Amino acid sequence: MKKLRTLAVSCALTLSLTLRTIYFLAAAEDTTSTYTDGEIMGSIIGTIDFKTMRLKTAIQISGRHKFEGLTLYKKTATQIELLLCEDNDTQELESIIYKLVIDKTQ
Repeated sequence: MKKLRTLAVSCALTLSLTLRTIYFLAAAEDTTSTYTDGEIMGSIIGTIDFKTMRLKTAIQISGRHKFEGLTLYKKTATQIELLLCEDNDTQELESIIYKLVIDKTQ
């Protein structure tokens, strides 16, 4: 496994409609600078219990995308849909929006 020198991490948060769960993204790059982009190491999505502020889950959702924005799109009794925005580390001022569907029954 490749050893990282410095890991720059950015986070984004959204709160579920029930105010019981905080959903967050964390993206990592291999870089020695907080300003200079490095090799994208991937992104995780996680959940924090709003009442206890304890980490509930953290799952890697990509090894090549740097997701830095999320918002709640749709919520049902069995699933939650989040929209994710990627920082593609270019000078372009546009981004692809991804939809992530999470099954709440598992």
